[in-house]
Amino acid sequence: TGDFEDAALAQEAVTAQINQGCEVVYPYLGGALVAVLRAGGEAGIGLTATSVDLCDVPDMGMAMSIMYNPALFLGDMIQAFERGEVVEGEQYALYGVGDGLGVGARICDATPEEEAVLETVRAGIADGSISGWLD
Repeated sequence: TGDFEDAALAQEAVTAQINQGCEVVYPYLGGALVAVLRAGGEAGIGLTATSVDLCDVPDMGMAMSIMYNPALFLGDMIQAFERGEVVEGEQYALYGVGDGLGVGARICDATPEEEAVLETVRAGIADGSISGWLD
């Protein structure tokens, strides 16, 4: 839509996508995020959110929440850029799954088996055995 904050426009856009067969929506950031998720929930499609954990919001119908809130590290990232520590084309790791800042994912209403798989992935990312980049 070109505007992360226009909830009405975002709701109109996601409704158009749903009417064309969209079955899962994953809005990314902005004040319109909840409006998009509410429209998707009302339509009964799969929902995933980023930045906030919405698994426990009643009647939202969330499948997964991706915890990635740039407000936690944007200032540090800008300062690192100013110091020349961020190099274009290279991965820069400032925060990660093991740092306690809520970076990661939560499967809403996960089974014990799903939770075990997610914990294995978290541990692999934290210890470096899963890099997230194709080698």
